[in-house]
Parts: sequence; C-alpha cells; structure tokens
Amino acid sequence: AYVGNTTSSVNMVEALRSSGSLLKPFLYAAMIDNGMLLPKQIVYDVPTRIGNYSPKNNINNYSGAIPADQALTRSLNIPAVRELKKYGITQFLSLLSKYGITTLKRNADYYGLPLILGGGEIKMKEIAGAYADLMNKACGRKTNIPINEGTAWTVCNVLSDGVRPMDLENWLIYSRRKKIAWKTGTSSGNRDAWCIGTTPEYTVAAWVGNSSGIGNKMLTSATTAAPLMFEVFSILPQTTWPSRPEMEFEEIETCEQSGYAASPYCSSVKKSLKPVGIPQ
Repeated sequence: AYVGNTTSSVNMVEALRSSGSLLKPFLYAAMIDNGMLLPKQIVYDVPTRIGNYSPKNNINNYSGAIPADQALTRSLNIPAVRELKKYGITQFLSLLSKYGITTLKRNADYYGLPLILGGGEIKMKEIAGAYADLMNKACGRKTNIPINEGTAWTVCNVLSDGVRPMDLENWLIYSRRKKIAWKTGTSSGNRDAWCIGTTPEYTVAAWVGNSSGIGNKMLTSATTAAPLMFEVFSILPQTTWPSRPEMEFEEIETCEQSGYAASPYCSSVKKSLKPVGIPQ
C-alpha cells in the first residue's frame, strides 16, 4: 500500500530518484559476507583522494579510526567510498540487481564511487523490497539474496540500535520502543529525503521532496522523512524482532582495539561473533 500528496500527478513510488545513502547497508552486508570486513572492524574516516575524486562527509569533520558498524549508522561517506573501492563497483552493481534493483543499468565507469552516496537512481518500490528482503533473510525466510542469514541479522541489528548522528538521536530513542532496522538518506542538493524502516512484519519507506526535482536546503531526512516513517510505525500493530540465529554464528578472537581478527601481534584480544562459514 502507498499514499502520497494530492498536488502532483507523478507516481513517486515508480519515479527514478537518487538513492542518497540507502545503499550503504547492502555494501556493509556484502563485505561482511565476503570476509572483507568484520562487523566492528576499524575503518577510516580521514581526508581521502582517489584519482580526481575527494569524497566529503555531510558534516565538515572527520572521525578518524571508527568501528564499521558506527560508520554505517552515522552514515559517514568517506568510509563507504573507501569500502566500495575495495569491494568493486561492478560486483556491487551485480549484487544490487539480485536485491531487485533494476534501474542501475549502466556500467561501473558511469557511476563510479559516488554510486554509494546517491550517484545512481532507484525506485521507492524496489528499494523498499530490498530492505524487506534483508529482514526476511535475517528471519530465516527464503529469499533470492545471496548473503548468509547471520550476516543479514547482523546488519538489521546494527541498523536497529547503532550510534546515530546528533540530529537523529531522538528517533533512535523512539526506535527502541518498537525495534526497527532503519536507515536515512538525503541526496545531493537536498532533492530527496529518505527513511526506510523494516521489521519482520512491515517495511515502511518514506520519501519527501519535490516531484520536479527542485532541491530545498531545509529538506533533510532527519526533519522530514524520519518523522514520517516513525509516525507510520506508531499506528501499525506491535512488531517483533528475530532472535539471533545461533547456528549461523561462530566465535572468534579479535583485536580489542582494531576489531580485526586477532594475530600474534595483538596485545589484547576479545571474543567476537561472526557469521559462520565466512573467511576471516
């Protein structure tokens, strides 16, 4: 079901719009599932230049070394770009097609690394389905997406209670009353404000913007789309949360400071969980 305002004849559920930061959870999941990242492994939010491209965060500062799960929920751009370079744009485009995203039809050279920051156009209907599939996989339901159930559960859990930017902290408090895996996104030029939340029962996608594509500096996901998404969840029946699939995880030792798999050079190690069967 969907509803929009009555001032435009454009069906925004099928319209092509910039994805903003909505693709970041799928890259995080892919890298965990390929053994390229542990959930809390340190990534780097530092001034970065890749060829002629210098990605910037939405706020004018850097976090330095930061756990990957926090980089995701704080929606830091620079770690996401660095991770996409490591994972590969072509491989990521192929993965997104398996999530049902049909609109990213051009090659890796066309999109480049800005793909992960909203450099490609998506449909609300398809991106909502992708988030629903991620939760379905976390619940152990049959889906076509090629990731481990433990990986999907990890990503959904991170998105439900991870550290958020300051302007989203109030919504984090709300989400703990009804556990929801959620992600916001704001496109370049403030043309699109997104928030998608998913539980085992429902997936709610909210988009706010002008169908003409005109931007507005006041159009941010924290002040428009997130309140809308949470309001919809507030009128839906009570939801549940999937239990951690214990058989889909294995215990490993990681370095306490870096989050990497422990080596003989780690001065302090701790026990951590990773999805089973994935190289480390």
